[in-house]
Amino acid sequence: MRGTVRIGTLAGIPLELHFTWAIIFALLSWSLATGYFPQAVPDLPTGSYWSKGILAALLLFASILAHELGHALVARREGVQTRRIVLFAFGGVAELKAEPPGPGAEFRIAAAGPVVSLGLVVLFGILAGTLAGRPGAAAVPAYLAMLNGIVVLFNLIPAFPLDGGRILRAALWRFWGDLPRATRAAAGAGRFFAYFLIVTGIFGMLAGHAPGALWRVFIGLFLLMAAQSAASQVWLKEALSGLHVRDLMVPDPVTLPAHLSVNDAIRDYFLARGYGGFPVVRNDHVVGLLELAQVRAVSAEERDQVSVQAVALPADASVRTTPEADALEAMQQMLQAGRGRLLVFEGEAFRGLLTHTGVARLIQIKMALGV
Repeated sequence: MRGTVRIGTLAGIPLELHFTWAIIFALLSWSLATGYFPQAVPDLPTGSYWSKGILAALLLFASILAHELGHALVARREGVQTRRIVLFAFGGVAELKAEPPGPGAEFRIAAAGPVVSLGLVVLFGILAGTLAGRPGAAAVPAYLAMLNGIVVLFNLIPAFPLDGGRILRAALWRFWGDLPRATRAAAGAGRFFAYFLIVTGIFGMLAGHAPGALWRVFIGLFLLMAAQSAASQVWLKEALSGLHVRDLMVPDPVTLPAHLSVNDAIRDYFLARGYGGFPVVRNDHVVGLLELAQVRAVSAEERDQVSVQAVALPADASVRTTPEADALEAMQQMLQAGRGRLLVFEGEAFRGLLTHTGVARLIQIKMALGV
């Protein structure tokens, strides 16, 4: 998930906000301040409605953060580390670094989030009941109790990658003893539910219920992409299982001389050879990696004067891997950095180039051969 900004850490886990979070936060605050709270508690000052709207929106996202932290902390107890927690338009996600070690661990990790949200329903419900004699003060906790209840019910739908879908996957994993098969089945349920939301959302818009119906379509599209991504990741893990970078790398890739101008590189290498990136060499040593992204960053007027080394990514750990590295981990490194290739080094000796295209070609061949 790109387009995020890190805002700190929580329990040692990086916490990030996606840019869509700010959009939804603003829309939710406005909707609560101008619609929900004026109807729930009439005749209050406008400023009071806005303060309640902003506070409720903040506490709702704090509730979602607590939900995801529940997943992350239980995952840590099960021996699975969390890469980061991201809050975005449709809620939040705790990105685990690995699959749970077994179906029991998967069940406990998946169930942790709804348990936290259920606890928040009770907490906010008690607070709202305590403030029942002051409707204005009780409105915010009552709203949060209701929304956290909706979060619990929605997340328990058995559609991967929702928590209920992960619980379903845990059950199928226990029954079949096969994680990839269980993931494909749970992802299929996720796709079915996503299509259900999309279709009912479209009919809702045609019936004139645009705001809520459009929201169902957006959520359905997100779940559809997430379910398909989960199934693809499992297939990728199967296809790359047991493989190392040395099995997939190009051992003698075409390289760019460091002194070459960007224009010469475009004409004689990118266009002539059709590759999307090249190692950059100075004095027989690979010193960088030049991809299309760096070329596009140089204006047309400067491309004759600027050398490829001046704009190439330095050959540091962010663009490096080793021949013995796990192929799947190397692919994840590429995808997370948004790059199409990695330099393969053994110590300080350059051994080759790992490309996303090369890995994809291998997967296509395996699919075609059914192996």
